[in-house]
Amino acid sequence: MEITTKKICDLTIKNYRKVREELRYDGDYINHLAALIYAGAKREVPCGQVKLIRSSIKEKTSRMSSFRGDILYVVSFLIALEDDVKGFISKILSSYNDLLEIGFKESKYLVLTCYTLVKHSKEKELFSNMVMMKDIYEIIKSKYRNVTNDEDYLECALLSINGIKKERIIEHMDNLFRDYSEIENLSKNSIQSLTMAVLLNKNKKASYEVEKLLIEFEEEDVKIGHQFLSLLGMVVGYDKPKEYIKKVDEVINYLCKEEGEYEFYMDKSFRVFIGIVLVEASRNIKEERYINELLSEGVYSSIISKNQGVFEERLA
Repeated sequence: MEITTKKICDLTIKNYRKVREELRYDGDYINHLAALIYAGAKREVPCGQVKLIRSSIKEKTSRMSSFRGDILYVVSFLIALEDDVKGFISKILSSYNDLLEIGFKESKYLVLTCYTLVKHSKEKELFSNMVMMKDIYEIIKSKYRNVTNDEDYLECALLSINGIKKERIIEHMDNLFRDYSEIENLSKNSIQSLTMAVLLNKNKKASYEVEKLLIEFEEEDVKIGHQFLSLLGMVVGYDKPKEYIKKVDEVINYLCKEEGEYEFYMDKSFRVFIGIVLVEASRNIKEERYINELLSEGVYSSIISKNQGVFEERLA
């Protein structure tokens, strides 16, 4: 394992142990999310500041607001990375109201999307990016109505921020729906998330590379949860599939050796996801790949899926 990767793994473990102690009521998924975000930033998690951010947002929003529960926990870690936390919170809350005014419905996913728009839009382009995001969402929904919902808000926002034209999006999605439908265990929802993320990947061969990597994972009996396919689509293309899986395995083995929580109390697909994030965090890449945002979306979706499974079990 490379020294850079080892250092990031060590910081991840250190951060995880810290938040597990100081923010244990967040739950394990969010504890791991925080550890990954701050390891990537090469910082320790500022637990005290995170708590203050949560209190501030609660004071400024109603009890029925979407800025509550797990999504507040998730977004608070992202906001704590900002230099001007107070100003950033104000901008998010006002921008969220703008999104509602142009036709979006209240949604936890819209909260994360709003953070992303504020974080990555120039001041004078923020509102126009919101409008373009709405246009992108509507055209995708008109084409793929049965698989388009608020879970796609983030990807639509990223497409708008990057100025990708609606016509290109649909053409690209049509082609990849055809190609990826031949891969086993990929639902239409998974394919949609993957295709939108691949559009954002700067690697021109990304659509081909991600297909090869998914097949390689399948041959290794590794299933990537659909919640994490967007992240995979964004970062793929720097290594050959076998080399990439080897790097991910090295990270996983190291984490499991150093901290038992990674080995005994985690499902395999989430462990692989953590390995992928840390491999990518160790690269010296200057271009924006929105790893924190896609990582946060994947973890939040995992929590929703897990809670839904528990609810259905109780009803059975």
